[in-house]
Amino acid sequence: MPARTLRDQVPTAVDQLARGRAEALSYTKQDGADAVRRRISDKLKSELVSVADWGVRPSNVYIPGTGAKINKALEQAPLGSTLHFSGLYYTEVPILQKRGVNIHFEPGSAVVSIFDDPTKDVWVINIESMPFNAGEARQLRFDNMRITNADGLAARDTLVIENVSPLIGNLQCLFINPNIVAQDGDSAGYAVRFKGLVTQAHIFIGHYVSGGIYLEGCADGCKFLGGIVGGLKPAFTVDLAGGAFKTIIEHNLLVARDGALIVLGGSQIDFHKNQIEQVEAQGKNQNEHSASVIISADSYGSRGISLSGNNFGGSSRVDHHVYVKSDSTKTVEDLDIGSNNTWSKSLISDITLADAGVKYTNIDRKQLLRGARGTADYITYPDSYGANTDDVNTLLNVVDNGTGTAGVRLGATRLGGASATALLNSWTCDAKTHCIKDAATGLVRFSGWATGPAAAQNSITIATLPEGFRPNVEQIIPITGYDLGTGAKVDALVQVQTDGSVVCTRPASTNSVRLGLSVISFFASRIGYNPSY
Repeated sequence: MPARTLRDQVPTAVDQLARGRAEALSYTKQDGADAVRRRISDKLKSELVSVADWGVRPSNVYIPGTGAKINKALEQAPLGSTLHFSGLYYTEVPILQKRGVNIHFEPGSAVVSIFDDPTKDVWVINIESMPFNAGEARQLRFDNMRITNADGLAARDTLVIENVSPLIGNLQCLFINPNIVAQDGDSAGYAVRFKGLVTQAHIFIGHYVSGGIYLEGCADGCKFLGGIVGGLKPAFTVDLAGGAFKTIIEHNLLVARDGALIVLGGSQIDFHKNQIEQVEAQGKNQNEHSASVIISADSYGSRGISLSGNNFGGSSRVDHHVYVKSDSTKTVEDLDIGSNNTWSKSLISDITLADAGVKYTNIDRKQLLRGARGTADYITYPDSYGANTDDVNTLLNVVDNGTGTAGVRLGATRLGGASATALLNSWTCDAKTHCIKDAATGLVRFSGWATGPAAAQNSITIATLPEGFRPNVEQIIPITGYDLGTGAKVDALVQVQTDGSVVCTRPASTNSVRLGLSVISFFASRIGYNPSY
């Protein structure tokens, strides 16, 4: 073979250099001995995915086929990747997301539905496959997601998260700064709806929602933190099945016309530190009871609901701030109206406990008031009120037809009788006579006195205890009093029975007798309480 000249070797060297440079540029590698070289094309394809890769182009006008191409992108994007949206997209069909793909909207981007069908939802998340093995975290992230339907065109729900067969258990969808808007008014749809058998632990942070949020089925452990919910529909409607627990709604601004929270069934719902207002232009609250919060037991029993630190506004546009009722076969139990709620003066009541199916309610003593109160038009907020003038316990307007209810004044419960001062069998009491139960220890103690007729009485029932105040064992307690005419001392025995009866035995007196009740105390529990649904 003849010797190669320099002229022959130069092209070969240049070609090898070019191929080496191209090969180097086609790979990426982080620093470190264990880092793996990866093709840039593979990295971009799996980690930086855009709907534009499927021919989806943003536009201020509808481009035919846009929605179908978005669905194709959701069907083909690599599992676990993040699908990017950048611009305005009009969709002619519902968007259905069945695979574990994260979603990222660039600021200002949006998907707008232009189909006119009240039976179809705009975007449905119904995950059938995830990129993880069994037992690992199953979380999807949605950043800056903005979806709505065009004005004048009907859709049902705007965003739906559901689970049907095959189920993906323990799925958590994390929404950061979503903006979800629905057609408002009398339409059946909502802006956001969670439904299905296993929709668990979803989180909304910094959300803007117009058109209401509806939770149904087993939407366990969902959280809504630091957002704004407005429109005409109630901000939150909760209709959860038995066994669904721990919904948290905190630090939100709720300006929906027809209420902040409607509970049709559910357990352990924490509604804390929310600002509740009604825009004057929206008019009066038009839900069933014109109330900011309605707690009922329509679908399932409602248990362990907590309201604390909320500011109830919209005073001239709501009849009640909190309205609580039961169903004939279901109850509302363990409602805790905790401390530091602020109450404007509503048209009828601050709190109405409508019937005896509302059981074991606690109303904390530490409440804040604003607006005109009482016959003297007390202004208790933001001005301070004096300890010896305005009584916060009496100014809070509570209509109490519940059972076993700890009231605002000293956490006390009225003894059973025909009225606030009537006991049983011709016995009466002072309006301040109460039965108080310490929630932490279960210790029950009485305050005040009872007045009975002059005749001797043997084992006469003078009062009944509210439900939830049943002694663990029968108690027989000596008490003393005096003859109202002569002042002579009168000794008696009070028997507190496990069925809730308060029974008195005493000798005859010249006149009616008054007996002090403050020595009566005992530990109580719920007899026969069944927390099941």
